[in-house]
Amino acid sequence: MENSYRNVVITLFENRYEYGVASLVNSLYKADYEGIICIGYKGKLPFWINQLQPKKGSSQLYQLSEKIDLRFDELIVDMHFGYYKPYYLKEMAQVYPEALGWYYFDPDIVILAKWGVFENWVQSGVALVQDSNFELLYWNHPWRNQWRSDYIELNKGIDKALNYYINSGFIGVNSEHFELINRWILVNEKYKALKYPIHYFDRKGNLNAYKGDQDVLNAAMTVSSDLFFSILGKEAMAFDYPVGIMAHAINNAKPWNSNYLKNVISGIKVSIAEEYFWNFCSSPIKSYSQLELSKKRMLIKFSKFVNRIWKK
Repeated sequence: MENSYRNVVITLFENRYEYGVASLVNSLYKADYEGIICIGYKGKLPFWINQLQPKKGSSQLYQLSEKIDLRFDELIVDMHFGYYKPYYLKEMAQVYPEALGWYYFDPDIVILAKWGVFENWVQSGVALVQDSNFELLYWNHPWRNQWRSDYIELNKGIDKALNYYINSGFIGVNSEHFELINRWILVNEKYKALKYPIHYFDRKGNLNAYKGDQDVLNAAMTVSSDLFFSILGKEAMAFDYPVGIMAHAINNAKPWNSNYLKNVISGIKVSIAEEYFWNFCSSPIKSYSQLELSKKRMLIKFSKFVNRIWKK
């Protein structure tokens, strides 16, 4: 059956994030992932789609390997893609209801651990990762109190153990813990009704309770004391050591946009996530030529060498 897959991974992209999607897909392949990867996009299909084998009888499905299919959905969405994550995840869960789990990854993430780690993880609760910022977000923090007030009709009580701020770049659920996705959507709908910005992130409002989709997810968790979460620390996204699960290229440090020679001159260090990204650009999807990859790796080595000298 077309809708019978072991796992469902989703991601969303537009413009040059097609490079990130290619590396995410390649990293899943190397992690022994088995299932379908659903890719929602705005604009054009990725430039590398001709490297895939179309599946007979479908205009959306392509075969990456014997164990992995890719699906592409053009999305006309009147909101920033960040806010659309739970909607697309729920839609794909309805299309592929037999899966063991459903997972969202931002298109600037690569997988480092074997896929079995993720399958085991979601059995403990909603799989989530601590953000690189706001290391402690106490259960009685003013933001949480505002979220409880804004979504009072959804509030299931207070969980005093929930003291972490979560990165919305990844979430994994199975059928037992899927309710958080439904509540994330409900909170998002109320967020829109309250006239908070839905088309952009407030990059300057770091002291505000709402800066982007990440706060909406954390708000949904805050009013969901009846649900189970399984939260890994900052190291899970390579924000800290030891690195082992995945690497997330956050902020403006997107590897496909980085000018490493200019960064060396400016004293900008290469992030861990950027280094890992270049390990997943050649197979099975080739997003860069071997010459381009060699140049990037050489510049990264040069950058690290210069930074070591400057430290001394």
